[in-house]
Amino acid sequence: MTSKPRVVLFRHAPVDFDSRIKRIATTLHRGGFEPIVISVEPKDGESGEFLLGGHTRVIRVPLQQWPSTGAEAPAPSRNDERAGRLQRQRGAYGQRITGPNAASVKALIKWLMTTAKLALVHGMQLKETAITAGKAARVRLKGSDDPFEALDLPRNLPVAHNVVYTLHDLLVELDPDVLHVHNPLALPAAWAAATSLRLQGKDVKLSYDVREDFAGLPDKEIGARSAHEALLGTERAFMPKADYVMTVTASHATMLQERYKLPVLPDTIVNLSVFQPMEGDITVREAAGVAEGTPLLVYAGIMSWARGIETLIEAMAHVADDVHLAIVTMPLPHPMMTKLQPMIDDLGVNDRIHFIGPVSQANLSYYLHGADVAVHPLPGGSDNHDRTLPNKLFEYLHAELPMVSSDAKTMAEFVLTHKMGNVFTTGDPVDLAAKMMEMLQNPIPQERLHQLAQEFSWQSNEPRLLEQFGKLTNFHPHLQDGPFGSTEVTPATAIPE
Repeated sequence: MTSKPRVVLFRHAPVDFDSRIKRIATTLHRGGFEPIVISVEPKDGESGEFLLGGHTRVIRVPLQQWPSTGAEAPAPSRNDERAGRLQRQRGAYGQRITGPNAASVKALIKWLMTTAKLALVHGMQLKETAITAGKAARVRLKGSDDPFEALDLPRNLPVAHNVVYTLHDLLVELDPDVLHVHNPLALPAAWAAATSLRLQGKDVKLSYDVREDFAGLPDKEIGARSAHEALLGTERAFMPKADYVMTVTASHATMLQERYKLPVLPDTIVNLSVFQPMEGDITVREAAGVAEGTPLLVYAGIMSWARGIETLIEAMAHVADDVHLAIVTMPLPHPMMTKLQPMIDDLGVNDRIHFIGPVSQANLSYYLHGADVAVHPLPGGSDNHDRTLPNKLFEYLHAELPMVSSDAKTMAEFVLTHKMGNVFTTGDPVDLAAKMMEMLQNPIPQERLHQLAQEFSWQSNEPRLLEQFGKLTNFHPHLQDGPFGSTEVTPATAIPE
Protein backbone atom coordinates (compact mmCIF):
# COMPACT_ATOMS: atom_id res chain seq x y z
CA MET A 1 0.00 0.00 0.00
CA THR A 2 1.45 3.36 -1.03
CA SER A 3 -1.32 5.78 0.04
CA LYS A 4 -1.80 6.58 3.71
CA PRO A 5 -3.84 3.83 5.41
CA ARG A 6 -6.84 5.29 7.20
CA VAL A 7 -7.32 4.20 10.82
CA VAL A 8 -10.54 5.20 12.58
CA LEU A 9 -10.23 5.15 16.38
CA PHE A 10 -13.25 5.38 18.65
CA ARG A 11 -14.97 4.37 21.84
CA HIS A 12 -18.44 4.93 23.32
CA ALA A 13 -17.64 8.23 25.06
CA PRO A 14 -15.84 11.56 24.59
CA VAL A 15 -12.10 11.33 23.98
CA ASP A 16 -10.99 14.57 25.66
CA PHE A 17 -9.66 12.88 28.80
CA ASP A 18 -8.72 9.63 27.08
CA SER A 19 -4.97 10.12 26.83
CA ARG A 20 -4.30 6.65 25.38
CA ILE A 21 -6.49 6.97 22.30
CA LYS A 22 -4.98 10.40 21.61
CA ARG A 23 -1.42 9.10 21.97
CA ILE A 24 -2.07 6.18 19.62
CA ALA A 25 -3.63 8.50 17.04
CA THR A 26 -0.67 10.87 17.29
CA THR A 27 1.81 8.01 16.88
CA LEU A 28 -0.06 6.78 13.81
CA HIS A 29 0.09 10.29 12.35
CA ARG A 30 3.81 10.48 13.09
CA GLY A 31 4.27 7.15 11.30
CA GLY A 32 2.56 8.19 8.08
CA PHE A 33 -0.96 6.83 8.64
CA GLU A 34 -4.17 8.86 8.41
CA PRO A 35 -5.83 8.51 11.81
CA ILE A 36 -9.35 9.83 12.40
CA VAL A 37 -10.76 9.93 15.94
CA ILE A 38 -14.50 9.76 16.62
CA SER A 39 -15.65 11.24 19.92
CA VAL A 40 -19.10 10.06 20.99
CA GLU A 41 -20.60 12.95 22.93
CA PRO A 42 -23.66 13.12 25.21
CA LYS A 43 -26.92 13.30 23.30
CA ASP A 44 -27.06 17.10 23.69
CA GLY A 45 -23.29 17.56 23.27
CA GLU A 46 -21.42 19.43 20.58
CA SER A 47 -20.84 18.05 17.11
CA GLY A 48 -18.61 18.80 14.17
CA GLU A 49 -14.95 18.72 13.16
CA PHE A 50 -12.05 19.31 15.53
CA LEU A 51 -8.30 18.71 15.43
CA LEU A 52 -6.02 16.65 17.66
CA GLY A 53 -2.61 18.25 17.96
CA GLY A 54 -3.39 20.52 15.03
CA HIS A 55 -3.17 17.65 12.53
CA THR A 56 -5.62 14.77 13.13
CA ARG A 57 -9.36 14.93 12.51
CA VAL A 58 -11.61 14.49 15.53
CA ILE A 59 -15.29 14.10 14.67
CA ARG A 60 -17.63 14.82 17.56
CA VAL A 61 -20.92 12.94 17.26
CA PRO A 62 -23.73 13.22 19.86
CA LEU A 63 -25.08 9.83 20.89
CA GLN A 64 -28.45 9.13 19.29
CA GLN A 65 -31.06 6.74 20.58
CA TRP A 66 -32.17 3.95 18.30
CA PRO A 67 -35.65 4.98 17.14
CA SER A 68 -38.65 2.99 18.22
CA THR A 69 -40.13 0.63 15.67
CA GLY A 70 -43.33 0.08 17.60
CA ALA A 71 -41.96 -2.77 19.67
CA GLU A 72 -40.25 -1.02 22.57
CA ALA A 73 -37.17 -2.56 24.11
CA PRO A 74 -37.89 -4.17 27.51
CA ALA A 75 -37.44 -1.90 30.49
CA PRO A 76 -34.23 -2.27 32.52
CA SER A 77 -34.42 -4.78 35.34
CA ARG A 78 -35.85 -3.34 38.55
CA ASN A 79 -33.60 -5.70 40.47
CA ASP A 80 -30.55 -4.00 38.93
CA GLU A 81 -31.86 -0.63 40.07
CA ARG A 82 -32.56 -1.96 43.57
CA ALA A 83 -29.13 -3.59 43.80
CA GLY A 84 -27.38 -0.39 42.79
CA ARG A 85 -29.30 1.61 45.40
CA LEU A 86 -28.62 -0.97 48.14
CA GLN A 87 -24.92 -1.14 47.27
CA ARG A 88 -24.62 2.63 47.63
CA GLN A 89 -26.47 2.57 50.95
CA ARG A 90 -24.35 -0.33 52.20
CA GLY A 91 -21.17 1.53 51.27
CA ALA A 92 -22.33 4.66 53.10
CA TYR A 93 -23.21 2.71 56.26
CA GLY A 94 -19.86 0.89 56.07
CA GLN A 95 -18.00 4.19 56.17
CA ARG A 96 -19.79 5.13 59.39
CA ILE A 97 -18.64 2.03 61.29
CA THR A 98 -15.70 3.58 63.11
CA GLY A 99 -15.56 2.02 66.58
CA PRO A 100 -17.38 1.34 69.84
CA ASN A 101 -19.85 4.21 69.94
CA ALA A 102 -23.61 4.55 69.55
CA ALA A 103 -23.51 6.01 66.05
CA SER A 104 -21.18 3.27 64.88
CA VAL A 105 -23.36 0.50 66.34
CA LYS A 106 -26.43 1.98 64.65
CA ALA A 107 -24.55 2.09 61.35
CA LEU A 108 -23.47 -1.54 61.82
CA ILE A 109 -27.08 -2.66 62.31
CA LYS A 110 -28.16 -0.83 59.15
CA TRP A 111 -25.18 -2.27 57.27
CA LEU A 112 -26.20 -5.82 58.27
CA MET A 113 -29.83 -5.25 57.28
CA THR A 114 -28.82 -3.75 53.93
CA THR A 115 -26.43 -6.64 53.32
CA ALA A 116 -29.26 -9.14 53.86
CA LYS A 117 -31.54 -7.27 51.45
CA LEU A 118 -28.76 -7.08 48.89
CA ALA A 119 -28.21 -10.84 49.08
CA LEU A 120 -31.88 -11.44 48.23
CA VAL A 121 -31.75 -9.05 45.28
CA HIS A 122 -28.53 -10.67 44.03
CA GLY A 123 -30.35 -14.01 44.06
CA MET A 124 -33.07 -12.60 41.84
CA GLN A 125 -30.42 -11.06 39.55
CA LEU A 126 -28.69 -14.42 39.18
CA LYS A 127 -32.00 -15.96 38.13
CA GLU A 128 -32.47 -13.25 35.49
CA THR A 129 -28.88 -13.75 34.28
CA ALA A 130 -29.45 -17.51 33.98
CA ILE A 131 -32.53 -16.88 31.82
CA THR A 132 -30.54 -14.53 29.56
CA ALA A 133 -27.67 -17.02 29.35
CA GLY A 134 -30.13 -19.78 28.50
CA LYS A 135 -31.49 -17.73 25.60
CA ALA A 136 -27.97 -17.14 24.33
CA ALA A 137 -27.14 -20.85 24.59
CA ARG A 138 -30.27 -21.76 22.60
CA VAL A 139 -29.21 -19.35 19.86
CA ARG A 140 -25.79 -21.02 19.73
CA LEU A 141 -27.38 -24.48 19.55
CA LYS A 142 -29.40 -23.34 16.54
CA GLY A 143 -26.09 -22.63 14.81
CA SER A 144 -26.44 -18.85 14.59
CA ASP A 145 -23.19 -17.04 13.83
CA ASP A 146 -24.73 -13.61 14.53
CA PRO A 147 -23.50 -12.44 17.96
CA PHE A 148 -26.15 -9.71 18.06
CA GLU A 149 -28.88 -12.34 18.25
CA ALA A 150 -27.54 -13.76 21.51
CA LEU A 151 -26.48 -10.52 23.20
CA ASP A 152 -29.89 -8.78 23.20
CA LEU A 153 -28.24 -5.34 23.23
CA PRO A 154 -31.48 -3.28 23.44
CA ARG A 155 -32.25 -4.88 26.79
CA ASN A 156 -28.84 -5.53 28.28
CA LEU A 157 -26.48 -2.92 26.77
CA PRO A 158 -28.58 -0.04 25.45
CA VAL A 159 -25.51 2.23 25.21
CA ALA A 160 -23.79 -0.24 22.87
CA HIS A 161 -27.03 -0.60 20.91
CA ASN A 162 -27.26 3.17 20.48
CA VAL A 163 -23.58 3.46 19.53
CA VAL A 164 -24.26 1.07 16.65
CA TYR A 165 -27.11 3.28 15.45
CA THR A 166 -25.12 6.50 15.94
CA LEU A 167 -21.89 5.44 14.24
CA HIS A 168 -22.61 2.74 11.67
CA ASP A 169 -23.22 4.96 8.65
CA LEU A 170 -20.37 7.31 9.55
CA LEU A 171 -17.91 4.43 9.99
CA VAL A 172 -18.88 2.98 6.62
CA GLU A 173 -18.70 6.41 4.95
CA LEU A 174 -15.18 7.02 6.28
CA ASP A 175 -14.05 3.87 4.42
CA PRO A 176 -11.29 2.93 6.90
CA ASP A 177 -8.54 0.37 6.45
CA VAL A 178 -8.58 -0.32 10.19
CA LEU A 179 -11.31 0.15 12.80
CA HIS A 180 -9.58 0.53 16.17
CA VAL A 181 -11.87 0.14 19.19
CA HIS A 182 -11.13 1.19 22.76
CA ASN A 183 -14.01 -0.31 24.77
CA PRO A 184 -16.27 -3.38 24.54
CA LEU A 185 -19.31 -1.09 24.35
CA ALA A 186 -18.03 0.02 20.94
CA LEU A 187 -17.20 -3.48 19.64
CA PRO A 188 -20.70 -4.14 18.22
CA ALA A 189 -20.57 -0.91 16.19
CA ALA A 190 -17.12 -1.80 14.85
CA TRP A 191 -18.21 -5.30 13.87
CA ALA A 192 -21.41 -4.10 12.21
CA ALA A 193 -19.50 -1.51 10.18
CA ALA A 194 -16.76 -4.00 9.27
CA THR A 195 -19.39 -6.46 8.09
CA SER A 196 -21.02 -3.83 5.88
CA LEU A 197 -17.67 -2.76 4.43
CA ARG A 198 -16.61 -6.33 3.72
CA LEU A 199 -19.87 -6.97 1.90
CA GLN A 200 -18.85 -4.04 -0.33
CA GLY A 201 -15.48 -5.69 -1.01
CA LYS A 202 -13.42 -3.62 1.47
CA ASP A 203 -10.70 -5.57 3.30
CA VAL A 204 -11.11 -3.68 6.57
CA LYS A 205 -9.30 -4.89 9.70
CA LEU A 206 -10.60 -4.81 13.27
CA SER A 207 -8.24 -3.82 16.10
CA TYR A 208 -9.23 -3.94 19.78
CA ASP A 209 -7.44 -2.26 22.70
CA VAL A 210 -8.26 -4.09 25.96
CA ARG A 211 -7.57 -1.86 28.94
CA GLU A 212 -9.35 -3.66 31.76
CA ASP A 213 -10.16 -7.16 32.94
CA PHE A 214 -13.91 -6.62 33.13
CA ALA A 215 -14.44 -10.15 34.43
CA GLY A 216 -12.08 -9.34 37.30
CA LEU A 217 -13.69 -6.10 38.45
CA PRO A 218 -14.32 -5.75 42.20
CA ASP A 219 -17.97 -5.81 43.26
CA LYS A 220 -17.98 -2.05 43.92
CA GLU A 221 -17.36 -1.36 40.23
CA ILE A 222 -19.80 -3.83 38.68
CA GLY A 223 -23.13 -2.03 39.03
CA ALA A 224 -26.03 -3.78 37.26
CA ARG A 225 -25.35 -7.51 37.08
CA SER A 226 -27.26 -8.15 33.87
CA ALA A 227 -25.45 -5.29 32.10
CA HIS A 228 -22.11 -6.61 33.37
CA GLU A 229 -22.86 -10.11 32.10
CA ALA A 230 -23.83 -8.65 28.73
CA LEU A 231 -20.58 -6.66 28.65
CA LEU A 232 -18.58 -9.84 29.25
CA GLY A 233 -20.66 -11.57 26.58
CA THR A 234 -19.81 -8.79 24.14
CA GLU A 235 -16.09 -9.36 24.64
CA ARG A 236 -16.54 -13.13 24.31
CA ALA A 237 -18.50 -12.68 21.08
CA PHE A 238 -16.32 -10.11 19.33
CA MET A 239 -12.75 -10.27 20.65
CA PRO A 240 -11.90 -13.54 18.82
CA LYS A 241 -13.06 -11.84 15.60
CA ALA A 242 -10.48 -9.05 15.93
CA ASP A 243 -7.48 -9.08 13.61
CA TYR A 244 -5.27 -7.46 16.24
CA VAL A 245 -5.61 -7.28 20.02
CA MET A 246 -3.48 -5.12 22.28
CA THR A 247 -3.58 -4.62 26.04
CA VAL A 248 -1.76 -2.86 28.87
CA THR A 249 0.25 -5.50 30.80
CA ALA A 250 1.92 -8.82 30.01
CA SER A 251 -0.15 -10.70 32.62
CA HIS A 252 -3.32 -9.28 31.08
CA ALA A 253 -2.20 -10.44 27.64
CA THR A 254 -1.66 -14.00 28.87
CA MET A 255 -5.04 -14.04 30.60
CA LEU A 256 -6.83 -12.82 27.45
CA GLN A 257 -5.24 -15.45 25.26
CA GLU A 258 -6.19 -18.23 27.67
CA ARG A 259 -9.71 -16.99 28.35
CA TYR A 260 -10.70 -16.30 24.74
CA LYS A 261 -8.54 -18.97 23.07
CA LEU A 262 -6.86 -16.31 20.93
CA PRO A 263 -4.47 -17.72 18.31
CA VAL A 264 -1.93 -14.92 18.91
CA LEU A 265 -0.80 -13.48 22.24
CA PRO A 266 -2.10 -9.88 22.46
CA ASP A 267 0.51 -7.16 22.23
CA THR A 268 1.47 -5.39 25.44
CA ILE A 269 1.46 -1.61 25.00
CA VAL A 270 1.90 -0.15 28.49
CA ASN A 271 0.01 3.08 29.08
CA LEU A 272 3.12 5.23 29.41
CA SER A 273 3.20 9.01 29.43
CA VAL A 274 4.87 11.10 26.75
CA PHE A 275 8.34 12.28 27.74
CA GLN A 276 8.45 16.02 27.15
CA PRO A 277 9.48 19.21 28.97
CA MET A 278 7.38 20.20 31.97
CA GLU A 279 5.49 23.38 31.09
CA GLY A 280 2.60 25.21 32.70
CA ASP A 281 1.33 28.27 34.50
CA ILE A 282 0.21 26.81 37.84
CA THR A 283 1.02 23.90 40.15
CA VAL A 284 -1.21 21.91 42.49
CA ARG A 285 0.47 23.68 45.39
CA GLU A 286 -0.58 27.07 44.04
CA ALA A 287 -4.06 25.84 43.12
CA ALA A 288 -4.56 24.48 46.64
CA GLY A 289 -3.11 27.58 48.31
CA VAL A 290 -0.46 25.60 50.19
CA ALA A 291 2.69 27.51 51.13
CA GLU A 292 6.14 26.50 49.93
CA GLY A 293 7.87 24.27 52.46
CA THR A 294 4.58 22.76 53.71
CA PRO A 295 4.48 18.99 53.03
CA LEU A 296 1.99 18.32 50.21
CA LEU A 297 0.61 14.98 49.00
CA VAL A 298 -1.36 14.66 45.77
CA TYR A 299 -3.94 12.24 44.42
CA ALA A 300 -5.10 12.82 40.84
CA GLY A 301 -7.82 10.66 39.38
CA ILE A 302 -11.29 9.21 39.69
CA MET A 303 -12.94 9.60 43.08
CA SER A 304 -14.88 6.49 44.11
CA TRP A 305 -15.09 4.00 46.93
CA ALA A 306 -13.69 1.40 44.52
CA ARG A 307 -10.49 3.46 44.09
CA GLY A 308 -9.67 3.60 47.82
CA ILE A 309 -10.34 7.31 48.32
CA GLU A 310 -11.78 6.76 51.80
CA THR A 311 -8.56 5.06 52.96
CA LEU A 312 -6.56 8.08 51.80
CA ILE A 313 -8.92 10.49 53.58
CA GLU A 314 -8.74 8.50 56.80
CA ALA A 315 -4.93 8.31 56.58
CA MET A 316 -4.80 12.10 56.83
CA ALA A 317 -5.77 11.76 60.51
CA HIS A 318 -2.58 9.74 61.13
CA VAL A 319 0.07 11.92 59.43
CA ALA A 320 1.82 14.94 60.93
CA ASP A 321 -0.42 17.95 61.56
CA ASP A 322 1.35 20.08 58.94
CA VAL A 323 0.82 17.63 56.02
CA HIS A 324 -1.70 18.66 53.37
CA LEU A 325 -3.42 16.68 50.59
CA ALA A 326 -4.47 17.97 47.17
CA ILE A 327 -7.12 15.88 45.39
CA VAL A 328 -7.27 16.61 41.65
CA THR A 329 -10.57 15.46 40.23
CA MET A 330 -13.39 16.30 37.88
CA PRO A 331 -16.08 17.44 37.79
CA LEU A 332 -15.52 20.00 40.49
CA PRO A 333 -17.39 20.13 42.77
CA HIS A 334 -17.52 16.34 42.59
CA PRO A 335 -20.75 14.55 43.63
CA MET A 336 -18.76 12.38 46.03
CA MET A 337 -17.54 15.38 48.02
CA THR A 338 -20.84 15.57 49.90
CA LYS A 339 -20.39 11.93 50.98
CA LEU A 340 -16.77 12.43 52.00
CA GLN A 341 -17.32 15.68 53.87
CA PRO A 342 -18.83 14.12 57.05
CA MET A 343 -15.80 11.81 57.29
CA ILE A 344 -13.42 14.73 56.75
CA ASP A 345 -15.20 16.76 59.43
CA ASP A 346 -15.22 13.85 61.92
CA LEU A 347 -11.51 13.31 61.40
CA GLY A 348 -10.74 17.00 61.91
CA VAL A 349 -8.71 17.32 58.71
CA ASN A 350 -10.93 19.72 56.79
CA ASP A 351 -8.31 22.49 56.64
CA ARG A 352 -5.64 20.14 55.24
CA ILE A 353 -7.57 18.54 52.33
CA HIS A 354 -8.01 20.56 49.14
CA PHE A 355 -10.18 19.57 46.18
CA ILE A 356 -8.88 21.18 43.00
CA GLY A 357 -9.61 20.87 39.29
CA PRO A 358 -7.54 19.29 36.50
CA VAL A 359 -5.46 20.94 33.80
CA SER A 360 -4.74 19.99 30.21
CA GLN A 361 -2.60 16.93 29.48
CA ALA A 362 0.14 19.18 28.11
CA ASN A 363 0.51 20.92 31.47
CA LEU A 364 -0.19 17.96 33.78
CA SER A 365 3.40 17.07 34.67
CA TYR A 366 4.20 20.66 35.65
CA TYR A 367 0.93 20.88 37.62
CA LEU A 368 1.57 17.70 39.63
CA HIS A 369 5.26 18.50 40.14
CA GLY A 370 4.26 21.14 42.70
CA ALA A 371 3.52 18.40 45.26
CA ASP A 372 6.08 16.42 47.26
CA VAL A 373 4.66 12.89 47.08
CA ALA A 374 1.99 11.25 44.91
CA VAL A 375 -0.43 8.62 46.23
CA HIS A 376 -2.37 5.90 44.44
CA PRO A 377 -4.66 4.03 46.89
CA LEU A 378 -6.23 1.68 44.26
CA PRO A 379 -7.27 -1.40 46.31
CA GLY A 380 -5.52 -4.67 45.56
CA GLY A 381 -7.21 -8.04 45.74
CA SER A 382 -9.25 -8.08 42.52
CA ASP A 383 -7.93 -9.55 39.28
CA ASN A 384 -8.47 -6.30 37.40
CA HIS A 385 -6.66 -4.10 39.91
CA ASP A 386 -3.85 -6.59 40.50
CA ARG A 387 -3.04 -6.77 36.77
CA THR A 388 -3.09 -3.06 36.05
CA LEU A 389 -0.35 -0.49 35.55
CA PRO A 390 -2.51 2.62 35.86
CA ASN A 391 -2.02 5.65 33.68
CA LYS A 392 -1.66 7.71 36.87
CA LEU A 393 1.42 5.73 37.87
CA PHE A 394 3.29 7.08 34.85
CA GLU A 395 1.79 10.55 35.09
CA TYR A 396 3.22 10.74 38.62
CA LEU A 397 6.55 9.39 37.37
CA HIS A 398 6.73 11.99 34.58
CA ALA A 399 5.97 14.69 37.15
CA GLU A 400 9.09 13.33 38.90
CA LEU A 401 7.23 12.60 42.12
CA PRO A 402 8.06 9.76 44.50
CA MET A 403 5.02 7.54 44.95
CA VAL A 404 3.16 5.64 47.62
CA SER A 405 1.01 2.95 46.03
CA SER A 406 -1.31 0.27 47.31
CA ASP A 407 -0.25 -3.37 47.19
CA ALA A 408 -2.22 -3.98 43.97
CA LYS A 409 0.20 -6.59 42.61
CA THR A 410 1.54 -5.33 39.26
CA MET A 411 1.65 -1.68 40.29
CA ALA A 412 3.33 -2.48 43.61
CA GLU A 413 5.94 -4.64 41.89
CA PHE A 414 6.75 -1.83 39.46
CA VAL A 415 7.09 0.78 42.21
CA LEU A 416 9.36 -1.41 44.33
CA THR A 417 11.41 -2.91 41.49
CA HIS A 418 12.24 0.50 40.07
CA LYS A 419 12.73 2.08 43.49
CA MET A 420 10.37 4.97 42.84
CA GLY A 421 8.50 4.80 46.14
CA ASN A 422 6.95 2.41 48.61
CA VAL A 423 3.81 0.33 49.13
CA PHE A 424 1.09 0.18 51.77
CA THR A 425 -1.42 -2.51 52.68
CA THR A 426 -4.77 -2.06 50.93
CA GLY A 427 -7.45 -0.59 53.18
CA ASP A 428 -5.05 0.19 56.05
CA PRO A 429 -5.03 3.98 56.66
CA VAL A 430 -2.45 3.75 59.45
CA ASP A 431 0.00 1.91 57.23
CA LEU A 432 -0.69 4.35 54.39
CA ALA A 433 0.00 7.29 56.70
CA ALA A 434 3.29 5.73 57.86
CA LYS A 435 4.42 5.10 54.26
CA MET A 436 3.50 8.64 53.21
CA MET A 437 5.44 10.13 56.14
CA GLU A 438 8.41 7.91 55.33
CA MET A 439 8.43 9.11 51.73
CA LEU A 440 8.08 12.77 52.75
CA GLN A 441 11.05 12.39 55.09
CA ASN A 442 13.20 10.30 52.72
CA PRO A 443 12.24 11.26 49.15
CA ILE A 444 13.54 9.48 46.05
CA PRO A 445 16.33 11.51 44.36
CA GLN A 446 14.79 13.54 41.55
CA GLU A 447 17.60 12.56 39.17
CA ARG A 448 16.52 8.93 39.43
CA LEU A 449 12.87 9.77 38.76
CA HIS A 450 13.91 11.83 35.73
CA GLN A 451 15.88 8.87 34.33
CA LEU A 452 12.95 6.51 34.90
CA ALA A 453 10.60 8.92 33.13
CA GLN A 454 12.89 8.90 30.09
CA GLU A 455 13.07 5.10 30.14
CA PHE A 456 9.34 4.53 30.57
CA SER A 457 7.97 6.94 27.99
CA TRP A 458 5.29 6.60 25.32
CA GLN A 459 7.95 7.18 22.68
CA SER A 460 9.33 3.70 23.49
CA ASN A 461 5.96 2.22 22.39
CA GLU A 462 5.93 3.86 18.98
CA PRO A 463 8.11 1.44 16.95
CA ARG A 464 6.04 -1.58 18.03
CA LEU A 465 2.72 0.17 17.39
CA LEU A 466 3.75 1.27 13.91
CA GLU A 467 5.10 -2.20 13.10
CA GLN A 468 1.79 -3.86 14.02
CA PHE A 469 -0.44 -1.39 12.21
CA GLY A 470 1.91 -1.66 9.23
CA LYS A 471 1.34 -5.42 9.15
CA LEU A 472 -2.43 -4.90 9.31
CA THR A 473 -2.38 -2.59 6.29
CA ASN A 474 0.62 -3.86 4.28
CA PHE A 475 2.20 -0.45 4.77
CA HIS A 476 5.76 0.52 5.66
CA PRO A 477 5.54 3.33 8.23
CA HIS A 478 8.36 5.72 8.95
CA LEU A 479 8.44 7.57 12.27
CA GLN A 480 9.05 11.25 11.70
CA ASP A 481 11.69 13.10 13.67
CA GLY A 482 10.91 15.86 16.13
CA PRO A 483 8.91 16.28 19.32
CA PHE A 484 5.80 14.24 19.96
CA GLY A 485 3.66 17.35 20.02
CA SER A 486 0.39 18.30 21.66
CA THR A 487 -2.54 15.97 22.26
CA GLU A 488 -5.02 18.80 22.81
CA VAL A 489 -8.30 18.78 20.87
CA THR A 490 -9.16 22.18 19.45
CA PRO A 491 -11.77 23.54 17.02
CA ALA A 492 -10.80 22.97 13.42
CA THR A 493 -10.41 26.03 11.21
CA ALA A 494 -9.38 23.94 8.25
CA ILE A 495 -9.45 20.17 7.91
CA PRO A 496 -6.28 18.75 6.31
CA GLU A 497 -6.85 16.91 3.03
